[in-house]
Amino acid sequence: MIKINTRTFFNNRKVLRLLDKKTHAALGRFGKYVRKVAKNSIRPVGKKGTPSQPGQPPKSRKGLLKNFIFYGFDRAKRSVVIGPQKIYGIKGKTPNVLEYGGNIKSKKNKHITSSKVSARPYMGPAFRKGKKHLSSLWSNNVQK
Repeated sequence: MIKINTRTFFNNRKVLRLLDKKTHAALGRFGKYVRKVAKNSIRPVGKKGTPSQPGQPPKSRKGLLKNFIFYGFDRAKRSVVIGPQKIYGIKGKTPNVLEYGGNIKSKKNKHITSSKVSARPYMGPAFRKGKKHLSSLWSNNVQK
């Protein structure tokens, strides 16, 4: 019978570096997958300009939201961050309001109006779909 002291084994710098590389690769693939699913869920508005139904992913007029979804690996936290970047062509809170619902203020003819927007989630469903594949992304990566 062989006993391995995992504390000593996982304190080995070479093993920790390898695990960091594998974690980075697996979470990078996860971020890429979730980003792709989120972007693919945002469809063009179409000729009639009909917005999406509440509870469905938002539709896009210009493609700004769809084109500004990114992902990145945070080495310090060993995690991946996935989501829309702040877009200067639209109000800063719009991506968040689309995901969770809320109010959007707009200015027309010197009048400020507030519109209530129902949630049209796109990142949450993409994350849940990607989460189903995370274990296979991780296990396939560690075996290599």
